[in-house]
Amino acid sequence: MNTRIASALSARAPLSGAVATAVVAVAMVLGSTCVAAAETAAPKKDANSCIFAGTINDWRGLDSRNLVIWAPNGHMAYHVTLGFALTDLKSTETLNVVDGNGDGRLCGYGMDQLVITSGPYPEKSTIIGMTKLDDAALAELGDKYKVNLLPKKKAAK
Repeated sequence: MNTRIASALSARAPLSGAVATAVVAVAMVLGSTCVAAAETAAPKKDANSCIFAGTINDWRGLDSRNLVIWAPNGHMAYHVTLGFALTDLKSTETLNVVDGNGDGRLCGYGMDQLVITSGPYPEKSTIIGMTKLDDAALAELGDKYKVNLLPKKKAAK
């Protein structure tokens, strides 16, 4: 079936000289405003980072839905956001990971989960975001939760 869609421009009458100039000027101002806004917008942090599940070295619970994990071998920090609260997240000594899609990695999307079995009943929650952190972002997150997340500096000899 062929359907003809009429163009919006073909249905309009031609604009007079002064009106056309005003329309072009407004379009240029709006266009430059959009470009300036795009240039000044802060880059969005990637909440879909992935790590191999076997490389997790350490973690620290920030609250019932947020934690920082260090991997591989404690060199990089990642902010993990959970879909559901885990009440024992800050106090547990054991954190189990479930690789939901079987690729060997934990990611900020998909079916990967964290499970705590140390309480009166097992708790599990899906990972909904994982963001790689640099030292500045790690310090900012530590300030937000009033904890020190930065590694201790070794004393100079």
